[in-house]
Amino acid sequence: MMHLSTSLISKANGRQRCGRAGRCREGVCFHLLPRLTYEMLPEFQTPDILKAPLEEVCLNLKALKPTEACVDILRRGMDVPLECSVSHAVTLLKNICALTPDTERLTYVGRSLSRLPLHPLLGRMLIVASCLGVLDPIATIAAFLSSKSTPFMLPEDQKGKEKFIKFIHSIDGGRCSDHLLTLKIFDAWKRSGVDANYLCEGHVDESVLRSVSRTKSQLLHTVYDSTLLQGLKNPTKYVSRNSKNIGLVRFAALWSCYPKIASLEYAKKGDVQPHFLCWDDKFCQTFYTSALCKKRRKDLKDFAFVFYFERMLTEAGLRLHDATAVTPVEVALCLRELTLQPIKKVSPDLFSNGKHRMTPLFPFTILQDDRRRDMGVLFFDGGKKAFVTSMRVAKTIINVRDCMDYYLALSIAKARVVLFPDPLVRAIAHTVGHPLNDTTDCNHFIGSDPSNTWTDECDGPGEGATMTNYNTVPRGTDSLSDSGESAPEIEIIDFDSFPLSEEERRVVHIALGGLTFLDRCQSSS
Repeated sequence: MMHLSTSLISKANGRQRCGRAGRCREGVCFHLLPRLTYEMLPEFQTPDILKAPLEEVCLNLKALKPTEACVDILRRGMDVPLECSVSHAVTLLKNICALTPDTERLTYVGRSLSRLPLHPLLGRMLIVASCLGVLDPIATIAAFLSSKSTPFMLPEDQKGKEKFIKFIHSIDGGRCSDHLLTLKIFDAWKRSGVDANYLCEGHVDESVLRSVSRTKSQLLHTVYDSTLLQGLKNPTKYVSRNSKNIGLVRFAALWSCYPKIASLEYAKKGDVQPHFLCWDDKFCQTFYTSALCKKRRKDLKDFAFVFYFERMLTEAGLRLHDATAVTPVEVALCLRELTLQPIKKVSPDLFSNGKHRMTPLFPFTILQDDRRRDMGVLFFDGGKKAFVTSMRVAKTIINVRDCMDYYLALSIAKARVVLFPDPLVRAIAHTVGHPLNDTTDCNHFIGSDPSNTWTDECDGPGEGATMTNYNTVPRGTDSLSDSGESAPEIEIIDFDSFPLSEEERRVVHIALGGLTFLDRCQSSS
């Protein structure tokens, strides 16, 4: 975990700041601190390997030394990091399926991420964005996340902070997203002709925007030069063809940041501002620079979770950095483990005990629901949270999630984004409540204008077909993502032989097309 604290410089920093006076030639340098304090300063600063996150380091080590454990390699270094820091980094790499859970070997995902000069989470973000066709906006978000500087010019007085919060909320427009907020500011800045006068009431630092623009160009060229886009007629437009779809942009960022998720919790029924309970059962809050700061229950609407890029321990407590609110359906598509139970098999206490961690955020009364026989409960990651919906919608979510995992693993294993089928992209967009325009002909790879990202879209979650006799497989156990074996070929079965009614078959074919997971459902029945 990142720990933001204030500390004194080292003596080496002091000598570096002398400049020519006393360093290159004779002169006098004044250090404005007591001599006793100066004598107590350390000779050098703590090496970065002892205080920085080690995910990127461990991933590169596994690419160089695939048979050795990361902790054994780092023990041979000049400065040995704490074993808990190495363990945390390895755990994160296992959670994002970059390393196998048992033998700590590189997976197909890990090999692809090790070739990108990025933090593993940002590398995942670019890969999945290319598959979903939202690379351009995701590259902007990744550029902001990789920057160590905030894009905002922060006020120091309380009145200025209150004005700044109002400015953030006005730009956010109810999306409750730090990622989409920075994307919106960047796009507006670009559309203004990179005019220094268009800086949002003086709250935005132009130098940071220029740096982000350069970083974004580097990230885009990293993807363009990779093997991921081979076999495409117009790759630059194809990987950004759905850039106008806010649902896919948000989902790509969410999928990449998982398991950095927190649920919205309210201590009392009448509470108007939520607490953020992270997946490791630690409560957090946001910085005042966040679009989620001081958001009320009515402002969050259908959002029940947030995902974040970093979590920092400050003097005021744990704070989430770069967070975005998402719906339970979006989170369900990203989970490692998703279990479905009919509501009649679930204890009624789950819905009445508001203090239980697993209790759904949105109220549900069994006795007043005439459709309870058709309702199901989705349990997130072994019971961290529950979500109540119809069995039809729940099974559709599970099927789309499983299908997405398979084809994403296949695209990464073969290093070809074209293997991620467009009907599945449409199914994901429909499931998260942001359907794509059906008139778009993706066979011609027509891209969207990256600067025109903010268009009104259809709202409302979509529904798909009901699948029967489906056995859930926890994410990370699929042979495609965890083994070094070659990827299996895609097998498409005769759709007419699948045991569905004519109406169910029609709905599935419209929403998903003839995708491979139908074959796997057939074999398990």
